[in-house]
Parts: sequence; C-alpha cells; structure tokens
Amino acid sequence: MIMADSETIWNGYKSQVLVQRNRTLGLVMALRESAASIGKAAVIVMNQAIVLPKETTMKRTGVGFFEDVVEPPRIPYPYIRIHSLADPLLSDCAIETLRPMVMESALRVLEFQLWWSNRYPKQGLHGLDSRWKEEETMLGNVGISIPAELEEKYMVIKATRRLLNR
Repeated sequence: MIMADSETIWNGYKSQVLVQRNRTLGLVMALRESAASIGKAAVIVMNQAIVLPKETTMKRTGVGFFEDVVEPPRIPYPYIRIHSLADPLLSDCAIETLRPMVMESALRVLEFQLWWSNRYPKQGLHGLDSRWKEEETMLGNVGISIPAELEEKYMVIKATRRLLNR
C-alpha cells in the first residue's frame, strides 16, 4: 500500500519514505531502487513522482480528422536520488548537508556502472551513457560534479569500446 501527502510518498503505512520534497532547496529527493527491496509498484510510483511520463492525446485537425499528439516525458522539478531517506530532517536540510549524501550515493552507482560495463562489454555504451548523464545532472542539481578519476575511467571505457567497435 502506497501512502502520500503533499510532501512525502511512503511505501506501506509510513514505514519507508520513497519520495520527499525539500521546499527550501526546491528539490525532490527519491530513494534509489537499489537501496532496498521495495517492489515494482513502489518503483513505478517513484519514477512517476519525479518524471511525468509521456502523454498521447488526440488533436482535431478538421471535421472528422484527428491526429496523435505526443507530449514527451517531463521533469517538473530538479531531483536527486539517495540511498536513504529515513532521516526526517532531510525535508528541510541545507545544501551542505545534502551534498555528501548525494555524492556517496552517486559514486556507488557510477562505480557499479563502470564495473558492469567492464564485466559485460557486449551490453554496449547506451546504458552507461544514459546513466552517466542522469547522475551528472543529479550531482549538478546540488552544485557538485563527478570526480575526475571516475570521469577518466569513463572516457577510457568509451574510447576502448569505440576502438573495438562494441
């Protein structure tokens, strides 16, 4: 059972915070899917809370004529994902408090993505590139960037894949 109010979404009866708004920073904070076993319904709710899905509607072009109009997915508020939203003070914390938590969470994910890409090279670069851009955007939302050593590893993997045509 998913519970919600205007600031928070919980998994179950307020047992686990899935999404929380930080009004002072203008951010939406979401729990990482890899942080806990939360179930498919919770993952869908979390993703819909931070990214509005694409919409297909019909537009009248003339008498008896309609065409499909597709609105692309939108991100209405800047968002971040972290591994724990258990602390109730997160709803009003300062950016200095949030930065180390976001960096730690992003480093875990980026290092795993680099390991995965090395371990399974046939998966291609698309998944790595899209995840890398998403993490880069989230870090930018709190005013920090990806460390240079991870950026170098990423560039080496991309160059190697392009040279090997994988």
